[in-house]
Amino acid sequence: MRQSHEAIDRLLRNRPPFERLGVYDLFWSDTLRKWVDEQRYPGDAEGEPVCQIDHFNLDMAGVGGWFDVMPIRGYSEIVEETEEWKAVRNGAGAVLKWWKNKSGTPEHVDFRMTSRDIWERDYRPPSATRVGPRATRYRENAGGS
Repeated sequence: MRQSHEAIDRLLRNRPPFERLGVYDLFWSDTLRKWVDEQRYPGDAEGEPVCQIDHFNLDMAGVGGWFDVMPIRGYSEIVEETEEWKAVRNGAGAVLKWWKNKSGTPEHVDFRMTSRDIWERDYRPPSATRVGPRATRYRENAGGS
């Protein structure tokens, strides 16, 4: 069987034969700490979970920050906040309720982008300023430069 880096390289470059899919997973830090406390997962000398990529022999790992892919980049509005969670509206008009002191999937609370008209009016124009073929076609069709 090929080494991880070779298998992933072949997949990404579309160079058959492909032996398998690349293995990737990510556990919440709260889950790993709980498993360490329950002695179901190894911890380091300080009792922190060991690297899950190495422990599970994963083929891929996250290597950087997240890209802002929202129609309105950099937009974040705290709509409501308690000691346990905060609800934040993002650049796509969605309100997500996030835990403050533990991991978890955010609850999707509200959406402003609910129709094509709203997309065209409030969200598409800021996206059209991005460089690229799709944005260029939109500006040309809209009569822009």
